[in-house]
This record gives sequence, structure tokens and C-alpha cells, in this order.
Amino acid sequence: MRGHLRLTPREKSDIRALAAAGKTQKEIAEAIGRYPGTVVNFARRNGLRLIRGHNRFPPWTHEELNFLRRATADGWSVGAVVQRLPRRSKAAVWLAAKKIGVCFSPTKSPCQVHFRMTPQVYNKLRLASGKMDMKLNALARMIVTSALRDRDLLAMICEPNAAIGDDDV
Repeated sequence: MRGHLRLTPREKSDIRALAAAGKTQKEIAEAIGRYPGTVVNFARRNGLRLIRGHNRFPPWTHEELNFLRRATADGWSVGAVVQRLPRRSKAAVWLAAKKIGVCFSPTKSPCQVHFRMTPQVYNKLRLASGKMDMKLNALARMIVTSALRDRDLLAMICEPNAAIGDDDV
């Protein structure tokens, strides 16, 4: 391996061509006889996207994500989904499901509800938790559990423009 020498114009064009061909950092480095760090630094300075060796799979397509949504809604297991999606591991399927907000077994492990409270709602919850001798997280969890049963309450809490007046608490 050559180190501490500037890349030649030929090496630079080789890096560009190999990166465009979808080669990994390590493969490019071996092909031009340089250290992988040299290749990565050149790519970073020149706006090239390189594939790491452990991340060779393409991004999820819309068709795959739609299939994942339908499969989870129909109650499919992770193993069944993995069999239908070539080149996707169980871990990849779980992670994709988490990112798009779907669950595989809602009866065993329900999806967590994530929402962003408005500052007004947060302050009212904080004040109410002090009056009720409850921790803020416990009160918020209780309200979210109730809100999941009552769509109007859920809309009020999750709606970005919703604000609770001073007389509401």
C-alpha cells in the first residue's frame, strides 16, 4: 500500500469510476493500491457516495414498504415477510417496520405511541402532575392511554395547534 502520497489523476478517475460502479470502500482501495481511509477522504472531499462493506443492500422500495404495511395489517409473522422479501434479513424487516410505524404482533407488543406535545399542553401536564402528586411521565402515559380510547382527546393532544386554556386544568 502506498501512503502519504498525493493521489494521481488516474487514481482519482479510478475512484470515481469504481464508486459509480457500486464498489465498496475496501474494494476500491484494493483496486488502486491505497488505504481505505485515503479513498474515503477523497470521496468525502469530492462529494462521492461510497458503499461500506457491511451495507451493500439497496434502500427499501415503495413496493417493499407497501408490502410490509399490508403484511403486518394481515397479521403476517416476520419470518413469512422475510421469505417474501429477498435480500432482507429479519433485523432489516424489524427496523423497517419500526421506521414506518407498524407492528407484527399488536396483541403481544403494541407499538409505542409517539407524539410531540405542544408547549402549552406540556406546561399544563407539568402543573397538573404537581397538584396530583404524580410524576409527569406517569400522568402523560395515563392521558395517552385514555386518548387512545377517545379520538377527540387524542386529536386535542397531538394536534400541533391545540392549546389548553388556563381554566382547562
